[in-house]
Amino acid sequence: MSSLSSMCTMFLSLTYLIFFNGYLALTVTAVSPAELSALNDIYNSANGYAWAWRPPIFQQGAVWDFTPSNGEPPDPCAESWQGVTCGGGVFNSFITGLRLTRYNLTGTMPESLCNLTRLENLELQINRMYGSIPSRIGDLQGLTNLDLNNNFLTSSIPVGVGNLTTLQSLWLYYNSISGSIPETIGHLHLLTMLELDSNSLTGGIPSSIGQMTSLDSIYLYDNRLSNSIPSEIGLLQNLVKFVVFSNAFTGSLPSSLTQCTSLEELLLNVNKVSKPCSVCHLFSIDIDCYIFFILILSYFKFTGSIPEDIGDLSLLVNLYLYETFVTGTIPSSVSKLENLVVLGLSNNLLEGSLPDDIGVLGKLEILDISFNFLTGMVPTLANLTSLEYLMLHVNQLSGTIPNDVAQLTTLVIVDMIGNDLTGTVPSGWGVDMVNLQFLLLGENMLTGTLPASYLCLPAVVQLELRINLLSGPLTMCNDSALLSSSLLGTLDLSSNLFQGTIPPTMGSFQHLHYLILSDNQLDGPLDNLYNVSQQAVLSVIDVSDNFFSGRYKFTEIGVTC
Repeated sequence: MSSLSSMCTMFLSLTYLIFFNGYLALTVTAVSPAELSALNDIYNSANGYAWAWRPPIFQQGAVWDFTPSNGEPPDPCAESWQGVTCGGGVFNSFITGLRLTRYNLTGTMPESLCNLTRLENLELQINRMYGSIPSRIGDLQGLTNLDLNNNFLTSSIPVGVGNLTTLQSLWLYYNSISGSIPETIGHLHLLTMLELDSNSLTGGIPSSIGQMTSLDSIYLYDNRLSNSIPSEIGLLQNLVKFVVFSNAFTGSLPSSLTQCTSLEELLLNVNKVSKPCSVCHLFSIDIDCYIFFILILSYFKFTGSIPEDIGDLSLLVNLYLYETFVTGTIPSSVSKLENLVVLGLSNNLLEGSLPDDIGVLGKLEILDISFNFLTGMVPTLANLTSLEYLMLHVNQLSGTIPNDVAQLTTLVIVDMIGNDLTGTVPSGWGVDMVNLQFLLLGENMLTGTLPASYLCLPAVVQLELRINLLSGPLTMCNDSALLSSSLLGTLDLSSNLFQGTIPPTMGSFQHLHYLILSDNQLDGPLDNLYNVSQQAVLSVIDVSDNFFSGRYKFTEIGVTC
């Protein structure tokens, strides 16, 4: 028994010794020579002498040092080298992660990097790496995250990337990678994030993408991709974001997109889709999948109209259809989009009137339907209490401007230039409009006088009412503090029927550079105008085609009399 007791004591002592000297065991049992050599190659290929090491205060580990100690090679795991993570036990350490984000790596990736066969995470983003991705990248078959974004990588995506069957995230954006997306990418069944945007990729989206059923985000924008979008895209039931704008895709949008039951963002603008009627599939009321948050189809060359079913996209937040040549009317169902924040339909061929119920979109911040052929009256907008941009210019709208527009204190821009609006201008625009910067109502048929409050709008930079039928005297508000603090830089009241003299207090605008009063019926001595110019910082004055008397004496500013 004593012998057995002694053996147990020795065993416990030995176990304690190994545990107590665990650090010593780790230093002796280093990572494999192949892994250490791979790190050395990375260091030399990427100009390791100039890397941006983190100082000790950040406690991110030791600077890489390949110098042997007491005849033993260094051990990146035991010495906790910066950017290196390890796995395994005391006697069998191996490298599982390499994270060198913003370390000023400058150079190429050596093929020997792929000797780190236990690597799970490779992050070399935001550096100055150039050259190609190692052709043996497929040897890293345990990799779950590959992030090489924001470098200067060229050449093509290696075919071997298809061997990375455990990969969940592939980030190669903001490089100069060319060539086509390899068909083998379809083997990445666990991939959730595919970001290849902002490169020089050509060819089409491989049909094998339909096998990547775990994908929730695809970013391929700003490349040179062409051909049609494959119908296999409809097999991606988990797809949430499909962002492929700024490419050269042609053909029709596949109707199979209607099977993407999780899709929230579809950004396809700036492509060359030739059969835009296929977009109607995206609005079919026979499907439940269209819970888009953002729908951007700008710069397509459409030939059809906006389908009535668009109102069924109940979660839609932003709708952009700029310059798509869409025709027809704005469907009344738009008023059902109660979550809509942006409605952008400018530069199209839309006609008819604005839907009467558009004013119920209480979350709307941007309403831009400029450069169309809309007719009829501007409906009541009183409930658009979040509206910041009201852009209705260059249409054929008629009737009066609703007075309730002047109550929307969130407005920053009101632009109704180039319509057939009549009646008087709303009287409510005044000192409460603290956000309004641009009030543009020119080229209409507005009548009546100009309320004095218009010249007291505290934040307005440009006030333009040219080419209307406004008459009466120019009256200024009596608040001298408001006048002196005004930000008004451009005042254009030309081509109206204003009478009387120019108010002397107009010189109180300390930021007024452009004063355009031509083609009216103003009178009085030009000396009054000279006094105004001496007070303000005017650089251009146009008072031509009026009835002023006397001679002008301006030498430092551009004056047209």
